[in-house]
Amino acid sequence: MDNCTSRALIALVERAEELGIGIALLPTADGWRIAHCGVAWPAVVDYEIGAGALADGYMLEDAAHSALLPLEKLGVEYTTYQTDLT
Repeated sequence: MDNCTSRALIALVERAEELGIGIALLPTADGWRIAHCGVAWPAVVDYEIGAGALADGYMLEDAAHSALLPLEKLGVEYTTYQTDLT
């Protein structure tokens, strides 16, 4: 793994951790899929936030960069969900 890929993955993992969202790196026949997982069950039912793909890419670095924006959007939804609980 080169430095660019490492930096992209570190940025993605750190942001996911800040948002409280789990991510998975999945090899596919065409490269890589980055998915989100581990969101609490009420979020799935009430906000339709479950597990799913954030981005696909032939190169892991490309997938990691592409996953940041969908992760941010999911983070907004998840924050709304957490706020509504209080």
